[in-house]
Amino acid sequence: MSIKFYCADIPNQSKALEIAKKLSTTLEFDNTKRNESEPYFLFRDLNLYFFHPLAKAKNPLLINYDSPKNQWRMSRVEHEKHLKKAIGRHNRPLRIFDTTGGLLTDALIFLSLGHFVECTEKSSIIYNLTNYALEKSVTVKKKLKKKFIHHNVDFKEINQHDSYDIVYYDPMFEATKKTVSSSGNIDYLKKILEFENHRYDTKLDFQYLCDNFKCKKIIKRPVKATPLSNKINYQIFGKSIRYDVYL
Repeated sequence: MSIKFYCADIPNQSKALEIAKKLSTTLEFDNTKRNESEPYFLFRDLNLYFFHPLAKAKNPLLINYDSPKNQWRMSRVEHEKHLKKAIGRHNRPLRIFDTTGGLLTDALIFLSLGHFVECTEKSSIIYNLTNYALEKSVTVKKKLKKKFIHHNVDFKEINQHDSYDIVYYDPMFEATKKTVSSSGNIDYLKKILEFENHRYDTKLDFQYLCDNFKCKKIIKRPVKATPLSNKINYQIFGKSIRYDVYL
């Protein structure tokens, strides 16, 4: 699957060429030929965008870990009370396996809390967008040093089942009018997964986690969703999501 990659940043075309190589695609310098009826990457002002014609968001997807919104959340990690309760008390940094990395929103919170994080993302598009955003970020780099591993694979390809204290699973939720209007990111992620023919089978994934990981498992769910098992040890409820914890 080849996706067009357009460069509107001629002064930084060497960086664009480097990214194009990682994406296994060729660079197009004539932006007038952009086809708005198909997905494409766009490199502009040292930012990497992804456009999908069916996305509900008005603007292409851009991941920026130095944005005020991201900085605000990461600066107040002590207020992430629901996720902290799900993690539980500990007297040392934990090794957390984030099986569904996505935009790394929760992975960065784990890192900000001082934990070691290994993360998988099966979408090549999402993986490359987030990796470039991490590389470009001024503030996040400090948190990644020797504490973060990021794989572009399905989590079932990771065989170190006894290496973790916690396994975290956050499958894709259905986009609602509220979530789309607030950021557009959830709908964009869904469109990317559909474009790459990736599917989540939440029940099968959960069964795999139970069969292969004996450590604590945290499953993120919509607050009213049916539990994946009746063997939950405890639940942490937020306004729209909850964490089902299996010990």
